[in-house]
Amino acid sequence: MLPQYRWLWALTLLLASGGAGLLYNLLFVGGASMLAGLVYALAVGGTVLAFVPGLALSGLQTRLRRLPALVYMLAAELLYVVLITLGCALGGLVVWAFGLTGDSLSTAVRITPRFLAYSLAVSALLVFVMRMRDLIGGEVFVNFMIGRYHKPVQEERIFLFLDVVGSTAFAETHGDLRAQDYLSAVFATLAEPVRRNAGSTDDFIGDLAMITWPMKRGLKDARCVTCVFEVLDRIEADAAAWQARFGTVPRLRAALHGGSVVTAE
Repeated sequence: MLPQYRWLWALTLLLASGGAGLLYNLLFVGGASMLAGLVYALAVGGTVLAFVPGLALSGLQTRLRRLPALVYMLAAELLYVVLITLGCALGGLVVWAFGLTGDSLSTAVRITPRFLAYSLAVSALLVFVMRMRDLIGGEVFVNFMIGRYHKPVQEERIFLFLDVVGSTAFAETHGDLRAQDYLSAVFATLAEPVRRNAGSTDDFIGDLAMITWPMKRGLKDARCVTCVFEVLDRIEADAAAWQARFGTVPRLRAALHGGSVVTAE
């Protein structure tokens, strides 16, 4: 994801958190101390930003994204309990310091079961949206949400095809289930280089991944080519782990093509 879009995504999360905080105030506090509610919401929402890839905790986020979707969501929720608690304490400190409510410091920084439950419900929704964005790609997710391709669009794009060499032979030797585990691990390895080079993984076809860029973006700084070498470097750096886990180190074939295409949902 490009830096400007990453920060736009972070700002969107923060605004969503603020809106959720105001809604909480209206639902459970009768609209009293709206400013205090906003402070709490922004403090808690600020901890969410630590979960946005490329801003902070990126290493932890990368490891969590390798987990199955259900395990990922459970682990993310556990992390959110910690982040929400810290955010509530920070917000309470600000509220107490500026006298926005009549609560004592110990009361202001203490998280209530209702606030935690509400915050977890909101965070679960955010985690789901973020996970879907990770699975189908940030650009694809945004385009789907705004309906960009609801009607066919003609545009110039670059396509990178990455094919896993020897996957059929691996399946014949180790079985289909093990082969799928192998392919899933290879495809998971693509995610970070693709994201770092502002690409979008549009489809997986058997043992092939199809990655695309708008023409200008893919050509800038040779991102479409750099992406290939970053994937290869990442696999090579983990060669020992691949050998230990699967008995082989993945090899890839790459092909690039660009031109005018018609895109539609």
